[in-house]
Amino acid sequence: MGLTFSQTLDQVFRTVSRVPLPPGLSTLAKGGATGERRTYYDLYLVETRQGPFALCFMKLNFTFVQKSRNAQIDREIEEAGARSNLPWTQAEAADFIRIWQAQVQSVWNTRSLTTSPRKAPVGLQFHFQTQTPSGCHWNIEVAKLVKGKFIAGATDYDAHSVYINNNELIPDEHPRQGQKQRGSVHEFAHMLNLRDDYFKPEEAARSARYRQGGTEHARDYPSVTNRGETVLPRHLERIKAWVDAELKRWASYETKAAS
Repeated sequence: MGLTFSQTLDQVFRTVSRVPLPPGLSTLAKGGATGERRTYYDLYLVETRQGPFALCFMKLNFTFVQKSRNAQIDREIEEAGARSNLPWTQAEAADFIRIWQAQVQSVWNTRSLTTSPRKAPVGLQFHFQTQTPSGCHWNIEVAKLVKGKFIAGATDYDAHSVYINNNELIPDEHPRQGQKQRGSVHEFAHMLNLRDDYFKPEEAARSARYRQGGTEHARDYPSVTNRGETVLPRHLERIKAWVDAELKRWASYETKAAS
């Protein structure tokens, strides 16, 4: 006896980006959270007629600025002469959120995160509620730069803040590694509490020493946490572990109910 599903996915999740998850979701999904005392995201295991899938949900608050509040990034912007000194229009801000969300989902959504006890593939979808200042998982500050100027973003894990810019929606080429990468897709990895492949994981500061560090995956250039946009099993292993545990729990429940 699994969870019942009385509404179509479109009916339930169409509003995720505009309003909180509908109260009815509690009858459709088993929810859980990962991260620290303040979570980075919430997880749900949803049962449908086509089988179960995992839903990763984030509440986000986008702020559009001319000058970043991150001192290091703002210094890099000034040194590169990248500041546009132009305000964001409402239409530009709305377009950025729409494109950012589409880019993240196109790379991070997967049809096969794991398999169910019945050997069926279990997918993973990312959904967002945007413009939620109160109780958000992440604050995302977006600076407006001169077109074509690529300044790397940054993530403050403790403050749950991300600093990016308008050019992070455009692929930046890394010719030495033969890769292209959009900052939007890469920085989202940090919102899942993942670190860069080419950084020392034990060092948390944005410093010269931190940038010169390395890990066992430092030459895995196609990786989304390196220079490319490939999401690998290791990137989703924490989410998969939670989903696998929930699938076993529900399989056990179904067995007991049947007997």
